[in-house]
Amino acid sequence: MSKYKFFAVSLAIGSLSAVGQAQAIISTFTSDGEGWTALGGQFFWDVNSGNPGGGIGVGDADSGWAYARASAAYTAQPVVFGSAFRFDLKHTGTESPIYKVRVALQGGGLTLINESVIPTASWATYSFTMDHLSGWRKFSDIQQNYTNSAPAASLSEMLAVLNAPTGLFIATDYNNLTNPSDDLTELDNIQLEAVPEPATMAALALGAVGLLRRRRKA
Repeated sequence: MSKYKFFAVSLAIGSLSAVGQAQAIISTFTSDGEGWTALGGQFFWDVNSGNPGGGIGVGDADSGWAYARASAAYTAQPVVFGSAFRFDLKHTGTESPIYKVRVALQGGGLTLINESVIPTASWATYSFTMDHLSGWRKFSDIQQNYTNSAPAASLSEMLAVLNAPTGLFIATDYNNLTNPSDDLTELDNIQLEAVPEPATMAALALGAVGLLRRRRKA
């Protein structure tokens, strides 16, 4: 990448981060599940299961990866590059967890997966940075096991996913049992930063390109 292109991309990313921080999508599950659903498990909302107050949970129900799938609000607009995807999570079951806290992101025809640390039976906060330097790797689908040998997402690929997200998932499957009560994950206080309007990204990108052209003519 030339120094001029790098300058333009850096400008666009910095501008997007500054603008996008103005709007946070937050789920506290005070009165219901707020549009979240389960994939590969049994979903529930309970007024007293959160941290504190209401919360959601998914019990693993099959041999594949089970997830809590984000509501449409999380994919209705671009995600802020470099922002944090945060949530509170705890895992309980009849066997200790053996898999790390895991999230998946889809968009732009790509599937990215990232992992953190082994979950605990008490509430803990987990955070994943939305950039290309924080462990996001490319997979064919969200049912694949995470491995460091998978190709890392490039800057352009990460921006493509964040610009047009189609799916956001938090794994709820941390041992190999398939009975919902034996492999149960609860979630609360989920937060993601988004660009206020889709048009904002396009305007900033055009501004960066315009600046690049003026710089090259100077």
